[in-house]
Amino acid sequence: MTAPAALRHHPDFRRLWIGGTISQLGSHITRSALPILGVTLLAATPAQMGMLTAIGTAPALLAGLFAGAWVDRLRRRPVMIISDLARAMLLGTIPVAAAFGVLHIGLIYCVTFIAGIFSVFFELADLSFLPLLIPPARLVEANSRLRASESIAEITGPAIAGILVRTITVPFAILADAVSFLASAFFIARIRTPEKPVVTSEQSHLRREIAEGLRLAFSTPILRSVMAGSGAFYFFGSFIGALYWFYTLRLLMLDPIIVGVLIGLGGLGALGGAAIAGRVGRRLGAGMSMILALFLFGAANLLLPLAGGSIYLRVGLPAIAQLVGDCALTIYFINEVTVQQIMIPNQMMGRLGDADHGDGAGPSRAADRRDHRGVRRSAACACGRSGRDFRRGHRAPPFSIALDACSR
Repeated sequence: MTAPAALRHHPDFRRLWIGGTISQLGSHITRSALPILGVTLLAATPAQMGMLTAIGTAPALLAGLFAGAWVDRLRRRPVMIISDLARAMLLGTIPVAAAFGVLHIGLIYCVTFIAGIFSVFFELADLSFLPLLIPPARLVEANSRLRASESIAEITGPAIAGILVRTITVPFAILADAVSFLASAFFIARIRTPEKPVVTSEQSHLRREIAEGLRLAFSTPILRSVMAGSGAFYFFGSFIGALYWFYTLRLLMLDPIIVGVLIGLGGLGALGGAAIAGRVGRRLGAGMSMILALFLFGAANLLLPLAGGSIYLRVGLPAIAQLVGDCALTIYFINEVTVQQIMIPNQMMGRLGDADHGDGAGPSRAADRRDHRGVRRSAACACGRSGRDFRRGHRAPPFSIALDACSR
């Protein structure tokens, strides 16, 4: 049996893969439907849209290290199942509120924030759960398959969201995401690989465990570099996330269906990135692959503030940015996650897996630039600074060499 076939037929990985694919499809429907809900139905301002994105990213900053320490104390699979069920119930409140005519931006804020906390727990548990199922030599392949599924969800999710928005209205389109979390919990519950009991000292303390994880991160040049560069990316990249829907719907005056198609093109690019990430990493080294991928992402997204004028430019330039940028970003993410899973001890993965996220201030600051010129400048600033700061964060000389050794 060939190596790819062996991974594809790994029963527990297949269950994790299927559940994750369904969940990603539902999440991409919500990622398209929620901004449409804010911009159209609730008439949200740019500042409110920025606040919504900031609230969505704030849990990683406020609860990331604390959640990571707790995840390291617990078995990962129950954490993932509980997080899925909680997010399903939270998202279900949106169509219920709409049905009773009490839907308000404040409810969207609350659901986004609380669901974001459970997402932090899920993602940290998921990051450290995969190495328990798959040997280190297969992690690049496994992460590539998971990222490819996410890319397919990115292609189909916005289109499905557009259809649901047209047929059953925006709030009820979000119900699809709640159902997808239930499906994810079902498949994860069927995983049979036993987890080793988590051994914790009677004298252990959360603050001490968090400090231990941070010492490892800052004392390891490679991990320190990854955190510095990724933190810069998450912070400045959030400018684009906060303004993208407002920019395309209000400034470029594109139809929501066209914007959904543009995001779907990004999924095609990400699918291509997932297909070549392993080859690029082997040829260039994981470190150089990550650096060049982020620079390419920033260069591609510089096309966004240049869009305008004819319909060809308003659609064509964002389309190129989505295809090229998402391809590069996928190459980066696959290499980043694999490096973390190889270098960080599994019992410390939760504490360090979320340490490289940026804070939630970027979206709110971008949203304060409310005039049309400010939106374009914010996008340009985000593209340029994330790539430049990532390069500054990766000055450790042995970076590429060490990561090549890890991959081998």
